[in-house]
Amino acid sequence: FLRHLTGLFKNTFDPVVTSQYISVKIEKIKGKNVCLVECEKYPDAMPIHLNDKYFIRIGPRIDELTGQSLAKYI
Repeated sequence: FLRHLTGLFKNTFDPVVTSQYISVKIEKIKGKNVCLVECEKYPDAMPIHLNDKYFIRIGPRIDELTGQSLAKYI
């Protein structure tokens, strides 16, 4: 289960994002196994790749980088 879930994150996001910012583990809570996914804060100035699109956080917003904005960033 953990390998599959981690693979889904890796295939959806960048492997670097998955390895540095997302952790997945199983913990026992009240006698039951629970999957715990922890996501660290991603740096605001770094774009994130998701489904062949690039996004960047601007204050409280997340905007897609396209066209000239994406070219300038690269």
